Amino acid sequence: MGSLNTQKLGEFMETIHSVRLVDKQFEFNLWANTQLIETCSTLDAAQLEIEEDGVFGRIHPTIVHILQGEGNYLRDLDGANPWANITDWDTLTFDQLLAMAKRSGAALREAAKQGDPDQTIEYEDEDEYDEGEYGAKAMMDPAPAGTVQPPQNGLFGNGAAPKVEMK
Repeated sequence: MGSLNTQKLGEFMETIHSVRLVDKQFEFNLWANTQLIETCSTLDAAQLEIEEDGVFGRIHPTIVHILQGEGNYLRDLDGANPWANITDWDTLTFDQLLAMAKRSGAALREAAKQGDPDQTIEYEDEDEYDEGEYGAKAMMDPAPAGTVQPPQNGLFGNGAAPKVEMK
């Protein structure tokens, strides 16, 4: 009977755990993005026009920023940005954004399953922020820490601090 190589077994178990953890993180990311977009698709025009400091202004540019980021992650992982042909992000509907979130979320989960947990991606110091609406607002007008209150639009509760119950 052969001996058990505990180092190899440990490396194998660590790899399985890493891949599963990353997959779970991307699974949650996909769920959170779809919940956000589905909820925002029910907002009325006045709610969609609300501007908040420290983010990308309105909710639509914020969702666009999330999806552009996911496209960049996919580009960094496999060389192809799924959104390379999109030129007018402003006109995308919530249905289109939801389909995009599902597509990029599934692609990120697949990349996590296929990927090497030891792979590192080198980033050069490049400023990819658009000086237009989607980049400049958040970068040039951040809210000072602790000064932003949740908007009173029903999406974030009533603004009161959460209560913790110990049982």
